[in-house]
Amino acid sequence: MNLMDRKCHQKKRQTEYLFLDIEWNQTPGTTDAKNRAPVQIGIVSADKNLQERNTFSKTIRLSDPALLNKETVRVAHMNKSQIMQAQTEDIVFDRVRQTFPAYKYVVVWTEETYELFKRGMKTYGLTMPKHQAVILQDVLMYAASGKKRQIGFEKALKLAKIAYAPGNLHYSKHDAKYLYMLFKQCYEAYFQMAGKETCVANTMSGKLHTQRCRYAKAADQGNFLTMPKTKLFQGYTVCKLCSGGGEWNYLDWDSKKIPAKQPTKDGKKVKKSTKVNMRSLPLTEDNIRRICSELGLSCSVGQDVIFIKTVFSRWAVYIRNGKVQKLHHENYRAYRSEYLKKQKKYAEGYHEQKLPSDNFYDVAFYIKCHDESFIKKMGQKSRIEQLFDMIQ
Repeated sequence: MNLMDRKCHQKKRQTEYLFLDIEWNQTPGTTDAKNRAPVQIGIVSADKNLQERNTFSKTIRLSDPALLNKETVRVAHMNKSQIMQAQTEDIVFDRVRQTFPAYKYVVVWTEETYELFKRGMKTYGLTMPKHQAVILQDVLMYAASGKKRQIGFEKALKLAKIAYAPGNLHYSKHDAKYLYMLFKQCYEAYFQMAGKETCVANTMSGKLHTQRCRYAKAADQGNFLTMPKTKLFQGYTVCKLCSGGGEWNYLDWDSKKIPAKQPTKDGKKVKKSTKVNMRSLPLTEDNIRRICSELGLSCSVGQDVIFIKTVFSRWAVYIRNGKVQKLHHENYRAYRSEYLKKQKKYAEGYHEQKLPSDNFYDVAFYIKCHDESFIKKMGQKSRIEQLFDMIQ
């Protein structure tokens, strides 16, 4: 192979994607993002053809051992000694910069992971190439569920028939690999089904619209281009107005069923769980995730607190002795919506919400209904207000 051929081959093999997972420690007694610190990072890189190129995995030392949360030790497959003897955050993030100097897309499962990564790079003055963030959980909400619900990571692996070891979940080295496999399989399936379908993309706002969306028809065509619907997997997001019609849902995971072991008692089949017996489930981590999955909620289980994320906002549910003690709701972001201005809830962090029940299932169901109701109210805003939200 001559020099020109080698350069051409190398160019084809350049890193296009980073598949990133971070396990973090939440300082005990806190819920906000500023009190989170990474303790593990895992990365898989791939070229433009989604062929794996490189892997990266490191444990990260906490700045102060007193900040270590017991739940971190349990979930992240590490003990205190392993965490405190690891390399410091600045060294690890600099290694990331050196190992992956160029890329176009950073693929993560949740927005929190990306924000933590971006914050770490910025804190230590480490430059990042121009890139797009792809929040795969949000992508699959449209591509696989028709905006009906968010899908948990483990359930997404099952629905996509990705082979995984349950004991390796919440371990960044493995989660990054599973994330890569999940993205590759879903993107290739989506491309096969929707590769010839087009939409209208606003290159300024990063929004995708269906061809008949009124915003796309009425907009200044200077910022609007016709693009394939597969741009959904490359950092573009779907317009709120035309996202609920199922026109992006080509994978249609809602029609698929995950095979489950049929529970038995004395050799006889036991009936499936109903809403009533879900209320009486012991509040183990598996049951918490089961309840949230049933209600279409995304959750992260911490020490005496459960973080819940809906399409609209985030919640913190505080648990003691199997019962809900407090409920906190994320303060609304300061969009230029007159409706939200009237709410007077702009500050960072959370505010306490009136507790509907001390039963976790009841509280989770309340969260689901609360945010679905709010989204409907948002849909009744004036056209000017919706345009302001699109700009955001």
